[in-house]
Amino acid sequence: MIKNYHYLNEQQLVELNQLKTLCKKIDGSTPNLYPHILANNRTFPVNYLYYEEEELVGFLSVFFFYDNAVEFAVLVHPDSRRHGIAQQLIQEAIPIVQMNGFDTVIFSSPYQLNTNWLQAQGFTKLHSEYYMERDDLNPLLEYNETLTFHEATVKDIDILCALDEVCFPKKESKPIERFQQLFTDRNYQIFVVYQNNQPIGKAHLRWEKRGATISDISILPILQGKGYGTALIAHCINYALSEGKPHLNLDVETHNKRALNLYVRLGFIVQNACDYWSIALDQLRKP
Repeated sequence: MIKNYHYLNEQQLVELNQLKTLCKKIDGSTPNLYPHILANNRTFPVNYLYYEEEELVGFLSVFFFYDNAVEFAVLVHPDSRRHGIAQQLIQEAIPIVQMNGFDTVIFSSPYQLNTNWLQAQGFTKLHSEYYMERDDLNPLLEYNETLTFHEATVKDIDILCALDEVCFPKKESKPIERFQQLFTDRNYQIFVVYQNNQPIGKAHLRWEKRGATISDISILPILQGKGYGTALIAHCINYALSEGKPHLNLDVETHNKRALNLYVRLGFIVQNACDYWSIALDQLRKP
């Protein structure tokens, strides 16, 4: 039986975490589930839960991160695989994807799992990411006296858009609308780093119960390799510690060895990895 919800309550999140733990034990890693989003009341009922005898054995959620694609995260209990559960969940979700005018689906998949099968089904590999965590009460001493840090406000949207345009030229989003939305979220902060009163980079903090997710870490390409990124992340870590939020996490693409080594040096540990694959919506429909 498939049930769908606008958000997951505490009990459902516990059940999902149990399912995730079982899948990770078998697969080595899991798709990215974005639990902070699952707990929010979203516009559409895009969380699909598959139950057998009141046990959660399948899960799918749809995430609207992109301008022309949606992201699916799918889990199926190891003992219930090859029974068509994932396909049933996908078919349940397709109408909402169509209704919103998207024609591409991006799947997050356990790292290096089923690669040959996915390629044979017509999926295209996009990239792979590590999920890293830091849970340490010790502040960092990284300091650069030429830099200053300021919390961004809605008045800084032009600066933030300009930084994104240079640092993330391939990013698929509408920057002005995105930042306007972020500034309405009380759990979100953005820090801009300045050198000689000129903005040279930024980082985002999304607050959670015990910590925060650090994302969109960027330094102007021409100034990279000078320690400014290290100082920016250290500032975010120390700020979070001052707020009593020691549990921090971030994502990094697996091929970005430079950033990966930096995060390890700053105390982050790899906890999960997943691949991202894309496919046209038409290829997911039943024949």
